[in-house]
Amino acid sequence: MRGGWSSTLRFVAVERGTSRIRWQIPFANYGSTYEQFVAPRTFVAEIYGQQVDAIVGFGLADGRELWRLRGGEQEPFTRASRTWTDGERGYVRGDRGLLAFDPTTGAILWSGVAVGEGCGVVTGDGALIVEAPGPDGHRRLDPATGAELGRIAGGAARCVWGVDPNDGGAAPAVLEDSRLFAFDVPDRRGKVELRARDAVSGRELWRRDGLEPDVLLADHDAVYVRRAWDILVGLDAATGAPQVEISLAGGFDLSLLAGGGPRGPLLLAVGHTGTTWLLGRGEQPSAREAYTVRGRLVPDGVSRKRVRNVPVWVGDKLVRSDAAGGFSAKGIAYGAIEVAVDETKGPGTPGGSTVRFDAVPVVLNGAGTYDVGDVTLYPWYTE
Repeated sequence: MRGGWSSTLRFVAVERGTSRIRWQIPFANYGSTYEQFVAPRTFVAEIYGQQVDAIVGFGLADGRELWRLRGGEQEPFTRASRTWTDGERGYVRGDRGLLAFDPTTGAILWSGVAVGEGCGVVTGDGALIVEAPGPDGHRRLDPATGAELGRIAGGAARCVWGVDPNDGGAAPAVLEDSRLFAFDVPDRRGKVELRARDAVSGRELWRRDGLEPDVLLADHDAVYVRRAWDILVGLDAATGAPQVEISLAGGFDLSLLAGGGPRGPLLLAVGHTGTTWLLGRGEQPSAREAYTVRGRLVPDGVSRKRVRNVPVWVGDKLVRSDAAGGFSAKGIAYGAIEVAVDETKGPGTPGGSTVRFDAVPVVLNGAGTYDVGDVTLYPWYTE
């Protein structure tokens, strides 16, 4: 599924195991949509309107509209910022708080639960938790009624689950197997501490610091986080102990996919430079590889002498090129690494580089020594 501002989008249902279209919904008559989910009997979409938003349920059998929740001044919401499901109920976070509804009938189950500015909401595993700052901690609600059942102590100084990591927030918390996994407020370095708590009692189970704030997923026995911009780490869900560390040759976005067999689901890592990784579990974690990477910077549009002393990242090692543009680095990793320019020190930065090159991924396949060949060096243009 996908959505956008264009009203020319359409959603299509295809018969399983065939290419035959069962039904399709053109959105020219509805408007734009960004939020959708599939329930056991319905496809539910949030519709953006000029004055008010709406939540519409379509039958999975034939694509017909079955029900509609209209926003309005006298309704539980006028604007809906998020729409999702926990597998049993649908939820809307709107401008008048949080509400729950029956995805089959569209009936509102409860509404009007306040959610603070920048605060997040997490559902799953039969629980509903609303982030709240301060010593009283997060609010644990009954998903069936919206009533408060208790508090999970240890709330941070401010909310972060609903704030983009680029703006000082963190990835939303995750509920899995009666545990709440949540990041604290990022420190001055942009690093965060992950805490695991019992989702009912609030008792802290473990913590792990020095992590990046923008990746947090969990399955039945593992928690997936980022230690650095290109390093995926799998933690034991029960203890927080690191179980595997994979280098993915640059920044990435991570999602869980169905499948993978009895050992657990698959992980899809979409790299920020166009590389995609599909990760599954083996019987034993793969060993890290000691590697040597070499390459040569070749000038294009810059003088030959500019190939000297260029800062080059090879995985987590920062080296500088020699007079002929050559560079080499050794390290130990598992997965793939990236040969890349130091993006933090460009033109305008004291001591920064005025030349750059496109990143080169290196898949560590057991060879030990890798030559990336000629890497084109060109001027670092700025606006």
